[in-house]
Amino acid sequence: MAGKCSAIARSGSRCSSPVLPGSAFCFLHAPEMAEARRESSRKGGRNRSAKARAAKLIPEAMSAADLAGWLSLLFTSVMEGTIEPRVGAAAATIARTLLEAQTAAGQPRIDDLEEQLALLRHMVERSAGGRVA
Repeated sequence: MAGKCSAIARSGSRCSSPVLPGSAFCFLHAPEMAEARRESSRKGGRNRSAKARAAKLIPEAMSAADLAGWLSLLFTSVMEGTIEPRVGAAAATIARTLLEAQTAAGQPRIDDLEEQLALLRHMVERSAGGRVA
């Protein structure tokens, strides 16, 4: 059985945590673990942030076919009365936004198109001997 930490807690009593191997102190009181404690604190703060909590709630990306399947199920549930129409309307609005975002993500960017156009012009100039119509 591991021994108890040698540190005195703020309350004035001895810390009751088990000691680290080869140390007289627990993780919270061992001087050599100061950097590890700071890193743990940073990680804990990041994981409790609103951004981290929101990321955990975001589902995996759906394909258009998956989304259509869910919308079909939603439609059926609204028609059967197991889901309120306003919940169905909100879900349909979100689905429409997701499809618009997927469509926009699939479109080429202006920078990419300009780069392709410049490359095509260069190829035409080379094949025409430097003359462009």
